[in-house]
Amino acid sequence: MQLSTPSLILVIIGVLVVMTIVNRVLAERRTRAMTTFAAERELTFEARDPSLVDRFHGSPFGRGYARRATNVVHGTHDGRRVVAFDYHFRVRSSSGGSGGRGSSSHTYSVIAMHLDAVVPDLSISPTGVLGHLVNAVSKRDVQVGHPDLDREFTIVTSDPQFAAELLSPEAAALMLRNSHVAWRFERDSMLMIGRGTWSTTEIDARLRLMDALLDATPAALWRRLRPE
Repeated sequence: MQLSTPSLILVIIGVLVVMTIVNRVLAERRTRAMTTFAAERELTFEARDPSLVDRFHGSPFGRGYARRATNVVHGTHDGRRVVAFDYHFRVRSSSGGSGGRGSSSHTYSVIAMHLDAVVPDLSISPTGVLGHLVNAVSKRDVQVGHPDLDREFTIVTSDPQFAAELLSPEAAALMLRNSHVAWRFERDSMLMIGRGTWSTTEIDARLRLMDALLDATPAALWRRLRPE
């Protein structure tokens, strides 16, 4: 049965109303979970923090419009300053062949751990088959002299010597046990970022992994980099 135009409009409106209600319920559930997470760990919760929108660079930051940092949890975790938040933005896109334009929304989970030092940029991500092909052409990644790391990860840095010194045998072993995880250094912060929203359990696990990775890096390197 073909719907008349008024009926079709009512159906579309009904779908939009349901989607709005569902999104609102999910957003409220997320806020409650992050609030509880902060309270249990003696951290501070803030619904929004505009200063985080432009705090970091590189993907996914700086893309699109209507950028927001929400469900912000910050404080000290095992002696290190941390902030975790949901990062949102929208991207305009062409829709169909009529020349119309629509938009899509994107959400990422972000965890940043302060290093108490300014370090060279460094990005480490699982290589995968596609990564091997890209690297063979672009030669953008660096080799740190650890065969397993060089095979399993794409390492991009402005200072290859820093990367080689940073990735101690202990850090390399930990990375290989978590070879699906990507992370990066950006000036004074270590970042882990993922699409969608990580559960509080996943945030907790990544915070522990970030601590462990930093603990496994050479102490002498940090003494040299950190100001007196």
